[in-house]
Amino acid sequence: MEPDEAIVRLRARLADEPWEFRYVMRVIPVHATTATKAADIATAAHRLASRINDNETYRITLSKRNSGVKGAGIISAVADGIERRVCLDDPDWIVLVEVLGGTTGVAVIRPGGILRVSAEKMAASDQDYGSLD
Repeated sequence: MEPDEAIVRLRARLADEPWEFRYVMRVIPVHATTATKAADIATAAHRLASRINDNETYRITLSKRNSGVKGAGIISAVADGIERRVCLDDPDWIVLVEVLGGTTGVAVIRPGGILRVSAEKMAASDQDYGSLD
């Protein structure tokens, strides 16, 4: 199953059976994994960035855990090969770089592409109680 399809299916399951997500906080799609080296990460991101149309914008989001690599170097290497406009506030796409020690996951997703379980549960409960007004 594709990572984006997994998010869609999990989101639907969360809406129907929220009690099954007691121990899950977020689900982040990963389209490619690579070694935690700026050049390797950039290569993976550039390949995936073909999803972004010429007239669309993007933002790079970097998260690091258990790694001493410099984030600015990774962001620069990724941004250098993507010939699209950058929009930090409201991008059409997010180039997501998740560094986990010596392995890095890369994804190119729409802004709603991460499943945030508690936020979606709260939004659903607000909708349920909002009709009582």
